[in-house]
Amino acid sequence: MIRRVALLSALALGIASLATAAPITYTHSGFGSGTLDGISFGSLAPVAFTITAEGDTDNRQSVFSGPFLAAYFIDNDSASIEIAGLGTFDFTTPTRFFSNVQNGIVGFSLAGFFGSDLFNGPDDGGGWDMTTSIGPLAGDGKVWWAPNVNTDGGALVFNRADSHATFEAVVGGSVPEPASLLLIGSGIALAVRRRVRRA
Repeated sequence: MIRRVALLSALALGIASLATAAPITYTHSGFGSGTLDGISFGSLAPVAFTITAEGDTDNRQSVFSGPFLAAYFIDNDSASIEIAGLGTFDFTTPTRFFSNVQNGIVGFSLAGFFGSDLFNGPDDGGGWDMTTSIGPLAGDGKVWWAPNVNTDGGALVFNRADSHATFEAVVGGSVPEPASLLLIGSGIALAVRRRVRRA
């Protein structure tokens, strides 16, 4: 029985060391006009749009300007956009979210180190490191929108313009944190130890 307790404890510790994934979910909203698959939207007045994406904080990358930290980014595992009056569409072009720590701005862009900006803002209050939840934030934004952005509904183009922006990122989810797994494993080990003592 003592071996069983030791085995369960080792198993719990092993799971805790492997389960370092920290999912992050983003919600980023603004207003704009443009075309989807060649069909115009928002030509009379900008329409609301909301970008929703998921990533993993373990995939965070750092960008330096000389010796100084300039930004962090995380390539998205998935991303979609809901455009008022049109529907919801999945991005087929890889994307990312970033935090520009020099300017204190969060944003959505094409994936990778050199991914062009798509939608920036608002101000994040200064230097968000992308490993914790933040928001909701609200403030000024900018629709930059690089070319060649594709969705499952066709090519998506936004006209460059200023926009009100809201942003929120939530870290966590259904994947237990390592500390939680350790506590679960310890509880199992204690329960088995009590059974051994009673026997």
